[in-house]
Parts: sequence; structure tokens; C-alpha cells
Amino acid sequence: MGRQIFYIDYPQEHQGDALHAYQCKFCKIDTVKINGLLENHLPNCNYRVEKEKTITE
Repeated sequence: MGRQIFYIDYPQEHQGDALHAYQCKFCKIDTVKINGLLENHLPNCNYRVEKEKTITE
């Protein structure tokens, strides 16, 4: 699989009590900060690690 421009298929969850704030379920980074970029997830984020495996295969 080739590299994509944006990665938005990661599992998300509500962030605290905010109505429209979401974060990655695995690394807890705010979706606004991730901004669709794989490298904006934490390096040890399960989603990022697994997605990077599919890119390099």
C-alpha cells in the first residue's frame, strides 16, 4: 500500500466534556492537532505503528 496524503480512519473518542472535541483513541492527541497527518500521532501510537507497517510493506 502506498503512502496517502491524509489519514483519518483512526478510532476517535470524545475529549473530556467538550461537545465537539475528539482525540485519537490510542495516543490521546487532539484530532485538530493530528490534522490528518500520520506523523502527528505519537511515535508509539498503535494506529500509527500499524499504519506505518502497511506503508512500508
